[in-house]
Amino acid sequence: MLDQCALERGLQMLSCDVTGRFIFCNSNFVSGSLDVEKSKLRALEFSHLDLQGTGLRLDSSVIADYIRFSIISSSGGYSFINSKFAKDIYIVGGEVASIICNGSEFKEAVRLQAIKNNGSFTSSSDVFEKAVQIDFDDSSSGIFGYQKSIYFQESKFSAGLLVNGSEFIIESLTIVCSQELQGTIHFNDCRVLVTEIKNYSHGVNIIFSYVRFGKLNFDNYTNDGNLTLSSCSSLDIEDSYVAIQHSNLGKAQFMNFSLESFKRVRIFDSILSSIEFSGISWFTDTALDVGAKATSDQKRREVYRQLKQASEKQNDRIQALRFQAIELAAFGNMVRKEEGFLGNDRLILWLSLTNDFGLNWRKPFAYLITITTLLYFPLVFSVSDRLTWRPACNSKDVINTLEEFWSYSYVWPQLFNPARPIKQIFNTGKDLAFGAYFWDGVQRIVLAFFIVQIVSAFRKFVKS
Repeated sequence: MLDQCALERGLQMLSCDVTGRFIFCNSNFVSGSLDVEKSKLRALEFSHLDLQGTGLRLDSSVIADYIRFSIISSSGGYSFINSKFAKDIYIVGGEVASIICNGSEFKEAVRLQAIKNNGSFTSSSDVFEKAVQIDFDDSSSGIFGYQKSIYFQESKFSAGLLVNGSEFIIESLTIVCSQELQGTIHFNDCRVLVTEIKNYSHGVNIIFSYVRFGKLNFDNYTNDGNLTLSSCSSLDIEDSYVAIQHSNLGKAQFMNFSLESFKRVRIFDSILSSIEFSGISWFTDTALDVGAKATSDQKRREVYRQLKQASEKQNDRIQALRFQAIELAAFGNMVRKEEGFLGNDRLILWLSLTNDFGLNWRKPFAYLITITTLLYFPLVFSVSDRLTWRPACNSKDVINTLEEFWSYSYVWPQLFNPARPIKQIFNTGKDLAFGAYFWDGVQRIVLAFFIVQIVSAFRKFVKS
């Protein structure tokens, strides 16, 4: 046991075999660090230490019993390299420059609590057989900590990793997926400025719950495991975004995820058609960034086509129709550049806009009222003996014309009856001129088209 010591040049243990507990407390390293290399120790109990140099380093060693570190300050950090830990580890409080685990085996639970880590918590090629928990705060003792950066690569979390965050922001979180990275990695109630998830995810479950992201990046990421984002949203920063680039999200689950809270959503050359979602707040079309302007309409169409397909798989017909409307609008922009004014696809899409691709019944209804009213005038001109296709010469002619139109006003509401007999509605007792039948035929075509558009919009919730 070392108590109230001042070590001028640190402490190094090389190829040692300590059968008793190693207790070190209330001491100060003036310079140097505490290095344990190629040694076998029973248990470590360190408290209230001030370490310099590289901090505390365990390299190629075996710890046969527990580890308890409490309130250790270090200009270096903790390094657990190629070592084996047979019992549980509990580290609480203190301030360090980094925590590095590389190639080590942890047989029992590991818990880090209220540590002020000014650098990175890194785990690479480690094996954790029991649960790992990182708590930013220790509310019972009023101690608060943070992790400035977190990095995972090729580690195995057999019983899972749980990170309980706080109001302190994690500046950088990187998860490099691979076949070696396994288990469950769960972030709860964290604030992360920059998050990057990349490479092939095979046996790892990544869960974010109540996390606020600044910049969330999926870069060359393929999800063949499980990715869940639940009750997540954006940090209140000016340039927040979600970027999905050259990735396949597979069956990623988005639950109560607020995409609309991000300033931008970037989607480049990615597959989204199998994602699952519930209670998601979607981004607006103006927030979507698909890259190069030259092919932006084509890429926008592809993004919304995939989102439409994902919605249809979950029987969310309403959202599928909304995505389809934007998809067709993007396709319309493509056709407008490729075809002439009277091109077939362009004409069809233009007519489909009259009900916003099946979403709006008010537009076709308004169009029907307006066009029918306009066609009413030439129809009356063709039937009346008192009207001619010449301009009025004086105010009396104008008054007589208006009176003549008003005398046939009973005809206007009957124009909305597709089964009307034109002779009976005018009731003139004589044969009508060609013009009357022509304008009547045009109005019937308009009426039939807009009835279909209105009915189609009313059936948007029950379309298959």
